[in-house]
Amino acid sequence: MVNARRELCRFSLFNQLVVVASDPEDIAQIMKRKEFSDKAQFFYGFIRSFAPRGLLQMNGPDWKVHRHALEPAIAKEAVETHFHVFSEAADNFSKSFPRQAFDVHKALGLPLVRVFMRVAMLAEELGPADEQRLRDAAHVLDETLEAVNTRSFQPLLWPEFVYNRTPMGRRINRALGEIREFVDATIVQRRLQAVRDAEEAALGRGVARKQIMLDKMLQSDAFSNQDIMDEFFTFLSASTDTTTTSLSLIFKMMSISPEIQDRVRAEVDQVLGVGADARSVELQDLPRLQYMEQVIKETQRIAPSTPFLARQVYQQTELAGKTIPANSTLIVNVHGAHHDPVHWPDPWRYDPERFAPGKQHHPCAFIPFSAGPRRCPAGFYAMMAMKTMFASVIRDYVIEPVDDGVREAKDLKLTFNLTARIIGGTFVNFRPRTTLAG
Repeated sequence: MVNARRELCRFSLFNQLVVVASDPEDIAQIMKRKEFSDKAQFFYGFIRSFAPRGLLQMNGPDWKVHRHALEPAIAKEAVETHFHVFSEAADNFSKSFPRQAFDVHKALGLPLVRVFMRVAMLAEELGPADEQRLRDAAHVLDETLEAVNTRSFQPLLWPEFVYNRTPMGRRINRALGEIREFVDATIVQRRLQAVRDAEEAALGRGVARKQIMLDKMLQSDAFSNQDIMDEFFTFLSASTDTTTTSLSLIFKMMSISPEIQDRVRAEVDQVLGVGADARSVELQDLPRLQYMEQVIKETQRIAPSTPFLARQVYQQTELAGKTIPANSTLIVNVHGAHHDPVHWPDPWRYDPERFAPGKQHHPCAFIPFSAGPRRCPAGFYAMMAMKTMFASVIRDYVIEPVDDGVREAKDLKLTFNLTARIIGGTFVNFRPRTTLAG
């Protein structure tokens, strides 16, 4: 990973000039200046190849229209109505652990995709066919993001006609096509259901259904079926992959930080109860898990799930006293800002007290969900998922380390595949708390 630097640096990548900003002051300027609001062609261009009109990768007036239209679907109040889905998924995940160490990053993908599908696309309980589609979607998501990363650093794969003819491109496009058929059929079903519900309501019959993200999109004139398809893939990746990354790293840090883990557990026990008296997480519990939130934020600071952001520079401009040429890529080094020693003394020291109530920090020294107008709108969704899953696991297990040489945060061997991850996998042990006495 790139270390923090207090000045802009630049380099050429395949004849593409890249300017990297790591200083939170410089990043603050980038986030609020309109000429830096568009996502870069580099990186995001390869996401547009399979979902051109998703909120993450769109630019210009279309982005503003989609963002405004999506706000009711991803608002805090809308997400909270589906909290039972998060809680059920967390309980089921906590019951599924094997007895030996396993890669928790891989294990988290499917349950988090399941949550997204029920909150965004399906609403009802999932049947066997839906479960298989979920497994396919989780696998396709991982392969697609890996392909985006691979293409970014292999110029021969940049042209679509070349990539689409490679074994990787053909395999992913075929899998994406199958998922698109499923999403398209779901859109048709929800449209028909909306018509039937309206007819029943006009006759004074029927029961009000809990609305999901898809329903709210169908009620807006801003979205065609293709737009909905693209937003589905965008939110699936943005909400699932980043949350998977953060949660797996949280569990890893707990395995090597027993005193911090004990303090989280004491808080969870106080809120949820212990042993036979323990219960599932409820919505009103989340604000009470204050120290847990500090732990989540400190983990996001140590290893942000999205270590870099990229913006397009169309015209020559000035930033931090330096000239940035036209048609260059501006990289916001989130990882660097999170490790800036000016704002975070001893930056590799894992200390949740940095986020204790009343503690202040530069607003762009901690940007796990980006900042400014293009701040991730799913931040509340992600925090709800992480807290619920984290609390359920800590309620039931003690998280123990594996013999991989990782004893503190600076030992983490991080790479990124659009999102951060540990090289070789994120392995930990989960010991049921009921076995500790014996």
